[in-house]
Amino acid sequence: MKVVKLTIQNFRGIRLANLLFDCHTLMVGTNNVGKSTICEALDLVLGPDRLNRFPPAQRTGDRRLGWPCCCLFGSWR
Repeated sequence: MKVVKLTIQNFRGIRLANLLFDCHTLMVGTNNVGKSTICEALDLVLGPDRLNRFPPAQRTGDRRLGWPCCCLFGSWR
């Protein structure tokens, strides 16, 4: 499986982003544009301790908050 789409909402400095990934994706940009934030968002949903994390709403008590990141997966075809 591969990541086809990543949606980030209200995570660090990103208000809303829908990123589509092709077969190979390379992030290039100047400092402080969000490359590391995108990597952290991917780690949030794919990282090894993702199953032990609580949604932000459970940590802050605010029920309006949910997970800030969501991935769509596809096959390697």
